[in-house]
Amino acid sequence: MTVLDASNHLFSWFEENDNFEIGKDLKKIVPIMDDEEATVIAFKIALEKLQEMGLLCSKDYADKMYYILEKPMDAYQQNVEVGPWSAKFIAAEINEFCEILQDNSDTCQTSNIQEKDIRNLVHVIHWYKQKILEKEQIISGTTSLASLAGGLLTGVEPTEPEEVKKKPKKDDDDDKKKKK
Repeated sequence: MTVLDASNHLFSWFEENDNFEIGKDLKKIVPIMDDEEATVIAFKIALEKLQEMGLLCSKDYADKMYYILEKPMDAYQQNVEVGPWSAKFIAAEINEFCEILQDNSDTCQTSNIQEKDIRNLVHVIHWYKQKILEKEQIISGTTSLASLAGGLLTGVEPTEPEEVKKKPKKDDDDDKKKKK
């Protein structure tokens, strides 16, 4: 496990919890470890880095090190600098997607990239990722079109095509002959 992996696990942990103690909580995050010692060290380094960033504070109590959030995770903000080329590409992708949807309410300005633009870019990526996964499922035959439609087909009874309805069934013909 890398320090980056451990840090990402901890971010998820602290979304739901406000403290962490390695001996008690690590196995809740990583129940099976290939190399327990290396995993513990990766988590300790990640905890130290989160502490250096001001996200956590720590206290040794009863021979255990406790890491406590300074404030709730959703209260932390990160500042990201976006260079001109990245801003140009972000704006182009978002604005092209808005054109596809024919909805210009979320178009963005290259010279003023905002948090909502980054969030919209993540939504665009998620949308395309879902489309790719759906195509892969159809190609591999692991799903039906009905399951891809999800709740859209709930309550819709299957119907026969019109050509089938117009053709008399063999049993119907036999019954008519018997009645004559």
